[in-house]
Amino acid sequence: MNQLNQIKNNTFFLGSLIIVCIVISTVNVNYIVTALLSKESITNKIEKGFQLKAFEQVDKALENKVKPIFYTFEGVFDPPFRKLPGDKVKPRSMTPVKQPVLKKLFLKGTLNKANALAIIEDEDGKTYICKEGDKVHNRLIFKISEDQVIIKDNGNNTVLLKKEE
Repeated sequence: MNQLNQIKNNTFFLGSLIIVCIVISTVNVNYIVTALLSKESITNKIEKGFQLKAFEQVDKALENKVKPIFYTFEGVFDPPFRKLPGDKVKPRSMTPVKQPVLKKLFLKGTLNKANALAIIEDEDGKTYICKEGDKVHNRLIFKISEDQVIIKDNGNNTVLLKKEE
């Protein structure tokens, strides 16, 4: 009876082993056949496998994070900008910045041709014939139109209008 059980066990073991070998061989044959039938060659698949391993190594290296070390200060903190008892605050004198006195300008007339010209007179009676881009008393003639001139001075725009006389 013992021998009969051993034979049955051996037969069962051999049968199982054969079935496992058949399954493994069909899986390998199936993988090889699909690799041959696909557009990619086996070498490309092997290269992709190496690339995946390289990316896995990069990911693993990026996962390593440096843990910060925290220090605690034990003692008295002395701020550098504190007021000492003997310190006195000196009052600052507020002197206004002197703005240059700008002379008044008057628009006497414009000539609108290919290059527009403006006739400008200052408060002293001096007359200037200017085109766009010229300066009168450090003020830029920005735009000349039919009845007005736009002047820029220190970032401000001033519009000179022609007065009817």
